[in-house]
Amino acid sequence: MEILLQYVWKHKILPLHELRTTDGRIVEVLDPGLQNINAGPDFINAKVKIDGILWAGNIEVHERSSQWYQHGHDKDPKYDNVILHVVERADCDVLIHNADTLTQLELKVPEKIKADYDTLLLTDKFPPCYEKIPSLSDIMMHSWLAALQTERLEQKTSHILKTAERCIFDWEKTYFVTLARNFGFGINGDVFEEWASNINLSTLAHQKDNLMQIEAMFFGQAGLLEKGSCGHDEGYVEKLKQEYKYLSEKWGLLQIDGNKWNFMRTHPQNFPNIRISQLANLYCDDKISIVRLMECTDANDLKNLFNTHITAQWGTPCYNLSSSSINLLAINTAVPIMFAYGRYRGDEFLCDKALALLETLKSEDNHITRMWKLAGIESKTAGDSQALIQLKKEYCDKKDCLRCRIGYEYLKI
Repeated sequence: MEILLQYVWKHKILPLHELRTTDGRIVEVLDPGLQNINAGPDFINAKVKIDGILWAGNIEVHERSSQWYQHGHDKDPKYDNVILHVVERADCDVLIHNADTLTQLELKVPEKIKADYDTLLLTDKFPPCYEKIPSLSDIMMHSWLAALQTERLEQKTSHILKTAERCIFDWEKTYFVTLARNFGFGINGDVFEEWASNINLSTLAHQKDNLMQIEAMFFGQAGLLEKGSCGHDEGYVEKLKQEYKYLSEKWGLLQIDGNKWNFMRTHPQNFPNIRISQLANLYCDDKISIVRLMECTDANDLKNLFNTHITAQWGTPCYNLSSSSINLLAINTAVPIMFAYGRYRGDEFLCDKALALLETLKSEDNHITRMWKLAGIESKTAGDSQALIQLKKEYCDKKDCLRCRIGYEYLKI
């Protein structure tokens, strides 16, 4: 398997005996190079000595020599600076684009690594590396979780920057859209994002001191003011409909399709009308503000920022935003927005503050963190839980054990 051979080369898992090219010259690997995830040779900037002569350049790895031709490398000038072709089986000579003969090295994947890798791929118990976890050092795990935490924030930053681009880098709008999406708590996330993108914040600001008008705009734009769409106090709904009719004519408002909202398979506290009322109250309390978010310095600041309630006409106080929901909004909205805004402005202080905030927030309690706890890794902070979610989704679920540090420890000879 080519991916395993790349792994062996990357980590210099070389046999104890002297390495020789297929034509008998002695090979000494000084630096295997950096693995290339883009188009071109597998490893770049490698250094090897061949018969005592230092070569610097790129390395290509294949199971068989003939794959050089199968993949069209002989016609691709990007492969002209390959200094060594590492193969498990040399089944033919190889010429590069300029007709020079390419030096080849046969390198075998150790049987133990093959067997251990098969175990990782085929073990039913999750995670498949569970036997190795108790023996891992605290330093190694802390380092790996810190890297995963940053990796997850970088992924979220990429998504937020795409949202910012659609919002013409209006960060108040970007924050509003991102917050609204996360108020969907999964099942209504896409609809909330569409709804928020359709809200004109400049128009909204004219009604900022009038909660009923804000709710009229919010529910009207959501297409939820039709009879039966909201429930609860129908007299209040009728007032909102009249107000929205006036506002929509005044400002030329266009609502989204109210049939897109999902009320099925959700608890009442997650119903869209409940979440929209909570957002309306947040907005009227002047809490949906990028400036106020950037002023937050600890978990209590974030909790106070997102602490909100519903308007009485929509239900009882039990439908107010729960502490666990506030914690999730802080983790999935506040911290990523702060980190992304810092990246956008080139402000490392904001990025560092976002990472520090994760360490002050409570760990998420979900099936992923519980699974890792059973395996021997306990999540103590939101930073830990975000790292463990990243580990499962981007490594375990994709069987990408060769890029995982735990996988490296498992396969290490």
